[in-house]
Amino acid sequence: MIVVGLSVAIIAATFALLLPRIAGYGEVWHVVSNLSWPWLAGLGGATVLNILTFPLPWIVVLPGLSYVRALLLTQISTALTLILPGGVPV
Repeated sequence: MIVVGLSVAIIAATFALLLPRIAGYGEVWHVVSNLSWPWLAGLGGATVLNILTFPLPWIVVLPGLSYVRALLLTQISTALTLILPGGVPV
């Protein structure tokens, strides 16, 4: 339960403190709201394709690793890299 609470706190801090320093939510919403439906569909499709192809190299180098486990590995490692100073090794 402590891990869940810590995870929620890190996510909340990231969205409340870190991301607004990079780009304002209002600015991003303005750009996204001006995109046409084909552009939004293309952006969503590219995002899904990117996420679904990330596990493939791990499956190749770690025989026996399932697609779902490889997908979890890539998502967790990416999240840690973006949130923690020093990334995954820390």
